[in-house]
Amino acid sequence: MRTLYAIIMNDQPISEYYTKAELAVSFSAISHPNWRHFRIVKNGIFSKVERPLRDFTSFKDMLKKESPSDVYYSVSRFLEPHRLGPRTETGKHNTIFLGSDIVFDVDRSPLSLHNIDIARKETIALLEMMQREPKYIAFSGSKGFHVVYEDNCPSSNPDPYKREMETIEKRKALVKQVEDSGIRIDSPITIDTRRILRVPGTINSKTGMVCTILRKSDLNRDASHLLSIVPKAWPTKIKRYNILGHIRPNREPRQMRTYYSTYMSNAVLGTKGRYIPIITLRMNEESALRRFREIVDYEKLPQLVIFRTRDGLTAVSFRTFQKNELINLLKRCGSGNMTEFHRYKQNFLELDMTEPGYEPRRKRPVQVIKGSHDCFESRGHHALFAYLGLENPRHIHGSDEVKLSYAIETA
Repeated sequence: MRTLYAIIMNDQPISEYYTKAELAVSFSAISHPNWRHFRIVKNGIFSKVERPLRDFTSFKDMLKKESPSDVYYSVSRFLEPHRLGPRTETGKHNTIFLGSDIVFDVDRSPLSLHNIDIARKETIALLEMMQREPKYIAFSGSKGFHVVYEDNCPSSNPDPYKREMETIEKRKALVKQVEDSGIRIDSPITIDTRRILRVPGTINSKTGMVCTILRKSDLNRDASHLLSIVPKAWPTKIKRYNILGHIRPNREPRQMRTYYSTYMSNAVLGTKGRYIPIITLRMNEESALRRFREIVDYEKLPQLVIFRTRDGLTAVSFRTFQKNELINLLKRCGSGNMTEFHRYKQNFLELDMTEPGYEPRRKRPVQVIKGSHDCFESRGHHALFAYLGLENPRHIHGSDEVKLSYAIETA
């Protein structure tokens, strides 16, 4: 019988972590914070910090007051960053561009030790190509690394708008050099002067791990070592479950195979309490497929992507629902994951299960049932399954990210 060792995070308030954490050294990696635009995520909603954060003290005060789940800063510097407006040629104070760091985001999806190791090696190659010292290197708290450099050759154009446009063109040329060297980076992060980056020392709420500044020598160790030195926002404990969720009695030790798994949450990031349905039917496949076809029409869903899972057939739709709407939908469908939603306030879908040293595989569906209903869909979940070639929705909710959880499993 398969045994699952799930990493369960305690429900410890984020504010408690920030009260105890030593953040001064990490925050000092951000030059000229008084010219940076800061954004936070609180209760799943992105918002800008309405007042300037001139130093570490004001930053710490903001954390204490807001207790945000995620904190970001702008890679660029602006004259009035807390009032930052859209990029225009008008020269208003709240759009005046002063300069920008050179930023690289190196990561691999989905989250796994194997993919973190790939990103680690790419980061080493990037550092060798750049041939100069970065301002800092950081583990993002999730799937990869941030490498930040000072811009040694900034644009000297006196016009702020043209200065920003010239900076963008320089970044495009730099990205081409990097990609021509065979190094894969998230190129829009480097090119776009309006991008934001996670503040070093703060929590990545999708994993509970902290965005951590690293030494170059840390990159010479494998992903397992890196994760061992990365602070966690709250303690973790390992609970032992069998497939039915019952605690099994201890037995004589036997040889176990270890796997690394990534689970997708149905919470829609960037919205206030919206979810996509993950529906599990515990019946024979023929009956389940027939029932899923009925559900698409009855529930007015744009699609159902059906996967084979440990509990039977599980279907995902990208339509978004408020919490109570989703609970009622799961009840009507007879979904077998109601208890999971009530316990964890979300549902999960296993995306991959990978043995150490092997490339994670994209989860392939058993069937895709397409509906004809036009409705709001989750941007992040739709992007995650873009490899399926589904039609882009006309109406979008949320950010372009999804919440992923990492687990160690044995069988």
